[in-house]
Amino acid sequence: MKTEYILPNKEIPGTFEIVVLKASSSFKKQHIPEIAFQKFVAEESGFPISKCSLLFVNSKFQFEDEIHIDSFFVRKDVTDEVFLKEKETKECAYSLFDLVSRKNLPPRFTSNLCSHPRDCSYPDICLARKVPGDIFTLREGKAESLKFYKQGILYLKDIQETENLTARQKTQVQTMQTGKPFINQKVFTELFEKIRYPIYFLDFESINPPIPVYPKTYPFQHVPFYFHYT
Repeated sequence: MKTEYILPNKEIPGTFEIVVLKASSSFKKQHIPEIAFQKFVAEESGFPISKCSLLFVNSKFQFEDEIHIDSFFVRKDVTDEVFLKEKETKECAYSLFDLVSRKNLPPRFTSNLCSHPRDCSYPDICLARKVPGDIFTLREGKAESLKFYKQGILYLKDIQETENLTARQKTQVQTMQTGKPFINQKVFTELFEKIRYPIYFLDFESINPPIPVYPKTYPFQHVPFYFHYT
């Protein structure tokens, strides 16, 4: 996590603008806490920040012969969003600093929630080695799994309150409670009724680089380079 640029803000002399680059084709809410933390670090290092900008890839940029930086990136002012996170970011940063300054770390938490949005690099430090039960395998159920765990429910089969669960989550719980696999026969029947023999299979492999390499293509566009036909 780092700031790509710290630039003097000409609009407010004596202050700076931080510019953060993301290999993304759009603005995402998860970018704001990251930029807010970078603002906090910059100001703690003596750089008063008055503006925050996010650079991300313009998915509508069409590659011809070379990359034109001005049109390849979108520059979005996220100052207001970042400043709203200022108090929360400071509190979180100081609490984390206090945590790592202790001689003894607090008890490790039992969970596998640190695999989203990406795998944690240090699971052995803050997470218990073995997660009891299967409560954290609830499909897209991060918050619900944690709620059940705090209630002492470690297994999906022991869940009784399913009102707040999605249809797929309810199916998963029902399957664990009955021990019987769930098969949506209606969907399979409708699919098989549409199939006419002989059957042919066509499979493609593609690349979708953020920086396009072929003329007339766009960032993150899937470009087939191989196919298999049977």
